[in-house]
Amino acid sequence: MVGSDRLRELVEVVFSLSSHIRYVEVFNSRGVGVAGGMRPGVKSVDPPRTAAKVDVETARYALLLMRQRKYYGKMKYMYVEMERVNVLVKPLDGWVLVLTTNPPAGLDLLEKVQQTIDRFT
Repeated sequence: MVGSDRLRELVEVVFSLSSHIRYVEVFNSRGVGVAGGMRPGVKSVDPPRTAAKVDVETARYALLLMRQRKYYGKMKYMYVEMERVNVLVKPLDGWVLVLTTNPPAGLDLLEKVQQTIDRFT
């Protein structure tokens, strides 16, 4: 995986893809956040403790699925669309990148996010 400075740069570039992106964080293979967070000036739609737990559990679920590759195949992405927020999860060399957006933005950003990840890995 790339170094911490490069991860911070990746997060910044992903944020620059759309003003509708609320949150971007990279989680390592143990589900620990190593770079990123909420966009400055944007408030989470849920309380801080709940938000942190949801973020970590989202990453851990994606990592669990990735570890089951022999059964399911390679994970391409995971996407959840809700009324107030959308969640996109992309594998990142055994780690995961989790981002949230304001609707209607979401899955339409997948290609741009993938291109950005490809530039950094």
